[in-house]
Amino acid sequence: MATHAGFQPGSCATGRPAGNIAPDAELNAGAVRPAGRLPRGIGARVGLEARRWGGLAPRRAWRRRPNSPMADRLAMLFALNRPVVVFAYGLVFFVLGLAIAMQSRRHSRLVLARRLTWLSAFGFLHALHEWGGLFVPIQATYLPLVATRGLVVLQLALLGASFACLMQFGVDLFRPLPGRWARVRWLALGVAGAWALSVTTWMASAAPSFDAWTRDAEILARLTLGFPASCLAAAGLWRRAEGLVVPLNDARTRRWLRTGAAALAGYAVATGLLAPRGGIWPSMLVNAEGIEAAFGVPVVVFRSVLGLVLVVAVIRTVDLFNVETDHRLDALEESRIVAAERERIARDLHDRTLQAVYAAGLTVSACYQQEHGAGRVEVAERLDETLRVLDHALDELRRHIKELHGAPLHVSFADGLRDALRQSALSSLADVDVHMDIPPSAEFRPRPARHALAIASEALSNVARHAHARRVELTARVDGDRFELAVVDDGRGFPRDFVAGYGVHNMHERAGLLHGTLDIQTEPGRGTRVTLRLPLAEMQR
Repeated sequence: MATHAGFQPGSCATGRPAGNIAPDAELNAGAVRPAGRLPRGIGARVGLEARRWGGLAPRRAWRRRPNSPMADRLAMLFALNRPVVVFAYGLVFFVLGLAIAMQSRRHSRLVLARRLTWLSAFGFLHALHEWGGLFVPIQATYLPLVATRGLVVLQLALLGASFACLMQFGVDLFRPLPGRWARVRWLALGVAGAWALSVTTWMASAAPSFDAWTRDAEILARLTLGFPASCLAAAGLWRRAEGLVVPLNDARTRRWLRTGAAALAGYAVATGLLAPRGGIWPSMLVNAEGIEAAFGVPVVVFRSVLGLVLVVAVIRTVDLFNVETDHRLDALEESRIVAAERERIARDLHDRTLQAVYAAGLTVSACYQQEHGAGRVEVAERLDETLRVLDHALDELRRHIKELHGAPLHVSFADGLRDALRQSALSSLADVDVHMDIPPSAEFRPRPARHALAIASEALSNVARHAHARRVELTARVDGDRFELAVVDDGRGFPRDFVAGYGVHNMHERAGLLHGTLDIQTEPGRGTRVTLRLPLAEMQR
């Protein structure tokens, strides 16, 4: 077999694998045995082919299976198609990262949708690590020894970083953490740092060769990072299924989350405990080579199947989050319709019923004065009692009108603005920054405050329903003799052929009633800025 100068087959220069770290370049040369000359027995096949899957097969820890032509051919099939299997394994996790990156931007009320970023990073990094097992041996045929070893170290770092992201995903699933557990949020960084420090210090000095160092470093990464990270993520997904989805009464999401948790639990065993055989316990007894010797199927195949189940579970879960968000926006629209109807009823009560009762009271009052002046005391007393009943009815009507308006007549403008933000449900869809610069001495009258809050509520609702924004900034401030209210988002903006609807027209009309201006600046793909500017005197009139 032709090799680069200074490289020997099976040495660290060609990237002899430790698990899937830098597979032997001999594999890429395609060393295929003559047809019909298959090794006899799984044990013989492992002895010849195990280097291509990560080290030598154990001889005493596992019992060899009896000779089986079918098992022999299956094992040889996997051995000859190792590049395809490894590529498929990496592709599974690349699809996992890509699916989350493309869909997790769709908003959901569930915190899990925001935690999936770490799982996406795990998928991308782990795919790059696995594909490195195919890429590094090719580069080893023409790169110098130092460069090849650098690629092997980079591949090893990708493995540790991917497991660290998976561990951070698991930690985030348990947030918010109680006081004394708050430092657990740094668990992934601490464990990954300890692993990196150990493999670059005492392990590097104690390893007899570069191959042995990469093998033991991978084993340590799988045991100290991969296994606990997968277990933590599995427990976190199960907790989210029980704690957050059950109240929503969505059985499908609960089932998919549990399926993903089960896949991660199985992956913890397949990727954490079933590491390459090495000098670190328990890899001396339980390892990937032993499983392959016992079943004739490489461990990477089991990992691929578990990863595929996780991909399907995550995609289905994210899709259901989007459906849940759509239902929530529908409920928001229904609440706006109810609020508009309440406003109409309150206006009718004020303009018709209240005025009619008030007119009746004036008539009864005039009759009372007339009867009392004429000396008809009994009639006057009855009319006086009727006046008291009418006054009570007027008070009740005013109270009901006030309740129907839902206007924050008894709270500050800042509290009313926060209440409008809460009712819009925007905080569960995007990150909202609220900036208040209103001096305590600036007291706003109910009527202008109600109009300003209605404009803010309409703007926030539009962001929640249409913008698909990730970040929103809400600002209210007093600048000299002017009041300014601004809602800024980084969403998709208005299309160029946008035609203003009833909501936008209503916002402009309210601004005009307050002798102010409403400015809407938008550009497709660059968000929208809605700014209300009013004379401060109008807010205090």
